[in-house]
Formats: sequence, C-alpha cells, structure tokens
Amino acid sequence: MFLDADVRISPDFLEKSLALLNKKRLLISAGRMTCTEPKLLNRIGVRLFDWGMLATQYSFPTCTGACIFSTKTIHRFIGGFDTDIHLCEDCDYVNRAAGSFRFRMLPVFFEFNTRRLDKEGIFKMGGVYLKANILRLFRGELRNNEIEYPFGHYDR
Repeated sequence: MFLDADVRISPDFLEKSLALLNKKRLLISAGRMTCTEPKLLNRIGVRLFDWGMLATQYSFPTCTGACIFSTKTIHRFIGGFDTDIHLCEDCDYVNRAAGSFRFRMLPVFFEFNTRRLDKEGIFKMGGVYLKANILRLFRGELRNNEIEYPFGHYDR
C-alpha cells in the first residue's frame, strides 16, 4: 500500500480495504478521495477529481498516489514507479499495471490534504491536472517535464 504522509484514514480503513481487495480479487487498486474541510471550493474540487478517477478506471486509469494498493508481484512485474516521470508517475503506475491486470477504484475513502490547493489555488491546480491528463491521454506519459510542477517549496 502506498499512502501519502498527509492523508488521514479511518481506524477500520485497512481492514475494509483488504476485505474488498480479496472479495473483488484485485491485485492493483486505489482508494477514493474525500475532503471534509470547511472550504466549499476545495470540497468540490476534491470531489470532481475523485469522480474523474472513478470515471476513467475502465479505459484510462488515473489515480492519485495518495492511496494505491499493489502487490509485490505487480510492482515487480511493471518495474515499480518510473522515476523519470515527475508529474503523474502514480497515474502511469496504475495505467501500466492495468495493461495486464484488472484495476478498480475501491469504495474506501481517505481524507485528502488540501494544503496544495490552498497554497497554489484550486483553479490553478485543477488546470495543471486537467492539462497533464489530456497530454497523457493524447501524447503519452510526461517524461520531459512538460508541465512545471515544483515540490517542497512551501517552507521557503
């Protein structure tokens, strides 16, 4: 299981997830995002992103790396994460896995941290991810840093 350090999960999240993975016989999957913070725009943005991942799971799997379930077998089979990709490496991971294994979003929800939405702005971040996924769909994975996306710059 891959989780971002800043997501929040319920006490029974792992138990529910494991039961669903076994029941659905999934080797690769992802959890769904939710947001309970007071800012309505952030809640709407997170919900739209979640619905987008849900809608694309059958044809062009996309998910946030904040919560991915994968077996060692799958991880080794696809060669892990592609470290040459700086944006949407998590989407590439599940997309490659879905080429050989059935991928589905699980109906288990984790609390998404909206720090980046607050700092960068929801419309800017929404635009970045929309552009990134359109480019991925039509041109392939973003291996050449086509979209500037800085990390770790908030404490400066």
